[in-house]
Amino acid sequence: MEALVPPGWAQRGDRAQSLHNTFGEQENFGVSADVNYRPATCEEVQCPGWRDGWFTALPGDDGRALYIRQDSGRRFREYRAEEWNERGAALAATRNAAKQPGEALEEFTPVPPSVVVFAFESHQPCFKASEHLTTEAVSPLFKVRDHWGKTLRQHSGADPFLDDFRTTYERTVQAITS
Repeated sequence: MEALVPPGWAQRGDRAQSLHNTFGEQENFGVSADVNYRPATCEEVQCPGWRDGWFTALPGDDGRALYIRQDSGRRFREYRAEEWNERGAALAATRNAAKQPGEALEEFTPVPPSVVVFAFESHQPCFKASEHLTTEAVSPLFKVRDHWGKTLRQHSGADPFLDDFRTTYERTVQAITS
């Protein structure tokens, strides 16, 4: 029975006996690893690029710039470096003027003359749309396991799982403090 008491814990009276049930039946609360993922759209995952739009800066003669112009199928506005630098400096100054004292100021870094900036409109797929994932529509299965990995109980959702967690937590606190 002595081996069930964690190292460093003082033993008074039958404290080891009161810890026996809680420490010996240690439970590992967590979401099941059996969650399935599927490809998702930018809208489903609320991708920042989809929600707010995004900017891409590339050398003007780069093949990716040619792809964006001809084959991307996305709505954008193209800025030469001079236009972008003027616009960006003015935007940073406007945003900085609206900040509260003590807030960090935005810094604008000008782009070199050979670069073009593509400003993409919001509510269209970003270039990483194929990498977005979401969980399946089925409710995840919440499992309570012992410290050997054996499943003790399964719950169908968060509410029953949290109720079980609270009960176990209160029982553990009661055993330790009494």
